[in-house]
Amino acid sequence: MFQIKFADCVKLFNSGDIINASIKAKSLINQYPNNYELNKFLGLVSAHSNNFDEALIFFNKCLEINDHSSDIYFNLGLIYKKKGLLEDSEKYYKKAIKLNSNFLDAYINLGVVLEAQQKNIDCLNILEDFIKKDQNSYKAYFNLANIQSKLNRFEESINNYNKAIKINNKQAEIFFNLALALKKIGNYDDAIVNCNEAIRLKPDYFKAYNNLGVIYNDLRKFPEAFEFFEKALKINPEFLEAYYNESFIFLLQNKFIEGWKRYEFRWTSEDQIKPLYNLKENIWDGKFLNGTLLVWSEQGIGDHLFFGRMVQSLKDYAKKIVFTVDKRLIKLFKLFFFNLGVNNIEIIEHNKTNLFVNFDKHIPAGSLGKFFANSEKEILKFSANNFTINNDIDFKKITKFLNDLKGFKIGLSWKSLNKNEQHRNISLQKLVSILSNRNCSLVNLQFGDINDEISQVEKNFLCKIHNLKDIDNFNNIDELSFLINNLDLVITIQNTTAHLSLGLDRKSTRLNSSHTDISRMP
Repeated sequence: MFQIKFADCVKLFNSGDIINASIKAKSLINQYPNNYELNKFLGLVSAHSNNFDEALIFFNKCLEINDHSSDIYFNLGLIYKKKGLLEDSEKYYKKAIKLNSNFLDAYINLGVVLEAQQKNIDCLNILEDFIKKDQNSYKAYFNLANIQSKLNRFEESINNYNKAIKINNKQAEIFFNLALALKKIGNYDDAIVNCNEAIRLKPDYFKAYNNLGVIYNDLRKFPEAFEFFEKALKINPEFLEAYYNESFIFLLQNKFIEGWKRYEFRWTSEDQIKPLYNLKENIWDGKFLNGTLLVWSEQGIGDHLFFGRMVQSLKDYAKKIVFTVDKRLIKLFKLFFFNLGVNNIEIIEHNKTNLFVNFDKHIPAGSLGKFFANSEKEILKFSANNFTINNDIDFKKITKFLNDLKGFKIGLSWKSLNKNEQHRNISLQKLVSILSNRNCSLVNLQFGDINDEISQVEKNFLCKIHNLKDIDNFNNIDELSFLINNLDLVITIQNTTAHLSLGLDRKSTRLNSSHTDISRMP
């Protein structure tokens, strides 16, 4: 009799009648409170209805009956994940795997939970352990590659995406993610091929169209880029990231009004840092404010430098202005505004954990462009004022270093630490190969761990990259500024060094890694 009634419950559930399946099963549980299959069924029904607390009761009852079921531990992991209790979810997935070492979905879901907790190395270890046991799971290779991409281990991730494709070449998401990784290392040709394959498998894949737009924009093929962004928007008009990406096309073509309009959608981008303040409350509207206006910086130090120079245009628009910047730039900007004779702008540290709150209105620095950079004339107006060197600092060691150099002094910077901008990087070897004139001294302006790379290039090209090790190019912006200011030329990719060199009005050349040519910085 029980089996017949229970079969009816299952039939109702499979037909989509969740409510009656639950009612009938709960009437049975009163008669068979210790039936494992019935408790498990009610747990699944409750979870399906998002009644997670009730599901926990039934699944825990299953463990009282049989605590060696990997399925129950797996389902508990799912529920705690949905409840946002990631540590509990991790614990139960691990118990499921301990009972069933071949439980693929448990490995995959555990990887997702570990990733959500920023336990990327643990996630890698879990997936690599599973692959040792089963090398035929495309999901395992796919998830492993995703984690490796997050850790900027792109060559490894590309290898594992290809392994996943070898097992299953019908999944559009694998080709799409492979294209993203290829783009990160600057392999645009293969990135385009894989994006197109993703679209072939999934014709409405608006994110793939958007990625093609980003690639063609990087390649300065603006008509093609715009066409792909528009295709993404046609498929999904709510995908505002494509609208934001169009902003760069307009801005790079000096169509500033349309560009800044679209730039306001930057917060929709997956790579964008989320706003620190509420963008719907107390936003400055461009009118004079008889109070305190907060201008808060966004993104990295390069953007702080670029948009920071626009802040001078605000001096007549508010009684008091508070401008937050990276602490490394505070002295630089204080001197900048002092030299301009501006006395109503206060510079404070950009601190995400201790936000400034004593303001009447606020505006993110990236939104200043729509007010003060709508023509070349307006841009020239604020960019005519440059950063200056703080003469109160002792720069004797740098001066001696420079005086010992012979010939034309060229500063080099070839990397960005921004994980989303790795495609801009160029190898030092390629950079040095461009410089055929040996009657010059090459000076390192790069920050990060680059000693091995410099040693290898010096060995291969029989040249010297002069490096003043006492200078911290990453943290000491004052000393880096003095060094840049006393060079004859700076060659750099688009990074902090580029913005700083431009702000100091130094003769500079910016490398565009998507081409082999060198284009002059404006």
